[in-house]
Amino acid sequence: MHSDVLIIGAGLGGLSAGAYLSQKGVHVTLIEEQSQVGGYAIAFQRDEFVFDVALHAIPACGPEQPFHNLLTQLNIVDEITFIKLKDAFNVNLGNYNFLIPNSFSEFFKILITEFPDEKEGLVKLQSYLYKIGNLYYNTVEGESGIINIISRFLPKIPDFLTNSYSSTDTFLSKYAKNERLKSLLYQAAVFFGEPMSQFPAINFIVMFYLLFDTGMYTIKNGGQALTNALERKIIEHNGTIIKNMRVESIQTKKNRATSVILNDGRKIHCHSIISGMNTPDLVNHLISDQSISDTYMEMVDSFKSSLSILQLHLGLDCPVEELGIKYYLNIFFPDDDIDASIYKQNNSSMIDGYSVIAPGINYPNGYSGNCRILSVVGGVSGEKWINLDPVTYKNHKTEAINDILNKLEIQYPTIRKHLKTIDLATPHTFKPEQKPVHTGHY
Repeated sequence: MHSDVLIIGAGLGGLSAGAYLSQKGVHVTLIEEQSQVGGYAIAFQRDEFVFDVALHAIPACGPEQPFHNLLTQLNIVDEITFIKLKDAFNVNLGNYNFLIPNSFSEFFKILITEFPDEKEGLVKLQSYLYKIGNLYYNTVEGESGIINIISRFLPKIPDFLTNSYSSTDTFLSKYAKNERLKSLLYQAAVFFGEPMSQFPAINFIVMFYLLFDTGMYTIKNGGQALTNALERKIIEHNGTIIKNMRVESIQTKKNRATSVILNDGRKIHCHSIISGMNTPDLVNHLISDQSISDTYMEMVDSFKSSLSILQLHLGLDCPVEELGIKYYLNIFFPDDDIDASIYKQNNSSMIDGYSVIAPGINYPNGYSGNCRILSVVGGVSGEKWINLDPVTYKNHKTEAINDILNKLEIQYPTIRKHLKTIDLATPHTFKPEQKPVHTGHY
């Protein structure tokens, strides 16, 4: 068997690469070890409820914006319906509540009203983020022409390097003194999984620009709609998708990938390979060529695992509004000290900061029962979950469910009375060699 390009992993990255290349006349073969493609961008059904796993909030989906442009290049933009969020996030820092608008300028306007003593710094920060965020993003993503990039970016290289090596905490401290204000600016940390003191300023600047200047959107019928469109496009252009199959090794010759061996013994020859795997697993387990330098291997082995998640899906017997939920996306931290919360959950099997997504608030006529579902997402240490024995794992899931429900009860006191269906996904659920284990009815 032969393919021009072989793609390991059919998550959104692999599917996007496959869709793009196949439309250019390149024969692609995607190898996916799960029974379905899409990675986290999938939906699943429990009882009468259809739950959306990921892509709850996406920036830059408006006309002529980057994500919209990407789907246009993939020729699937007409198959996807984007819905702009009315508000970006409802943020709770302990008992303090702040509704962040889905607008860059409006966000700063409200912050200045809320923190009048910080006005001077906020005005400077707003101007800086707007100018430099746009420049950094367009440079990295290639949205500007090469001449424009050179003329605009070269004078800013010292600034770029400073922000690359500085933490977000150091960066924000130049403009804001109030810790609560800094936390509000960094509230999307629930998605970053890194404390402000360790998150590179350059990453924060680009993410902030994307989240608030381009606006936040969601996809009607969830990430599964995007996955389906990409899969159809690959098949339409004679690409091959092999599911329930794992790549055991990559064969190389003179430092060039030439073929892969699958776990059923088949060999697929190819000209190039695109890998969606994490780099340590790729170079340590799949590549047989010994020419990889010791220096590179040492760097790869120094990588640490990123934050993993618990994701609790709830089906209710009533619309979410009856619980007092007013907003599509709600973020909760115990107090103003977001860094402390992130440090805690990075070393724990239980969530601390978390988000609550209520799809029916933003598009009540979406997929089945979505006006009566909630998805709760919180960061945890994956290492605390992956190696649990079956009995301990089952007990730990029950403990985690109760821990999350106890937290939710503080915000929504009647929630336990309205539960019909509960499903908890853990780091173990998404472990490749394991079949998903779900809690089912509670």
